[in-house]
Amino acid sequence: MKNISVIVFMILIIQLKSYAQKADFEGKIEFDTHIKANKPQVKTAIYKEAYGTAFTALIKDGYYKQLYKGASSIEWVIYHPKTNRYYFKKPSVDTLFYIDCSKESQPIEVKRTPGKEVILGYKCRSLKIRSATLKSTVFYAPELPVNPEYFSQFKLHANDKVIKLSRSAYLKWVTEYEFVTITLLATKVQRTKLNYAVFSLPKLPLKQVRQ
Repeated sequence: MKNISVIVFMILIIQLKSYAQKADFEGKIEFDTHIKANKPQVKTAIYKEAYGTAFTALIKDGYYKQLYKGASSIEWVIYHPKTNRYYFKKPSVDTLFYIDCSKESQPIEVKRTPGKEVILGYKCRSLKIRSATLKSTVFYAPELPVNPEYFSQFKLHANDKVIKLSRSAYLKWVTEYEFVTITLLATKVQRTKLNYAVFSLPKLPLKQVRQ
C-alpha cells in the first residue's frame, strides 16, 4: 500500500510539472470572418459591412482584445478580468459601452465533441455550445494553453464553461443563426510579448448595455 501511495504521488508530481511547463499563450491571432446566408433573401453584404471581414485577437493573462478591420458598427472589444466587464467602442461615438459578464443571459450547455481539425498546423479538438437560440461549434488548440482561472467569472455566453473545458485558445468558431452562419477562422498565430497598455481603456463616458 505504501509503494502504491508513493507511485501515485510521483505521477501527480510529474503531471503538475508538465502543466507548469505549458506557459499560457500570449500573443496575436488573426482571423477571417466568413458569413454564409441560410436563406436566399438574406444579403450577407449588410453583415460584412457591419462587422467586417477580419479581426485580430490579442491575448495576455486573461486580458482579451479584438480589433476589427473594416467594420462600420464596431472598432474593438476588450475583456478585463479585473472588472469582469466586456468593453466595446463604436466608430464616431464618444462613449465607451460595457457589459457585465457576471451572469449568463440564458441557460447554455457546453460539451466536448469528437470532432477534430488541423488548423495552421495545430491539432484542434472541438466543443459544442447549445441554447434555445444558440448553436455553435468551437475548435481549440491545446498547444495554445489558456488558464481557465482568468475567465472563471466570465459567465456571459458561457465563456467560463468554454475555457474550463478547452483550457486553450480557439482557432475556429462556427455559429449558426436563423438567417446566417458565421465562421471565424484563424489565418495566423503569433506568440509575442504584449504590453498591458494595449488593453488600456480610453477616458470616455461609460454606458452599461443590459443583456
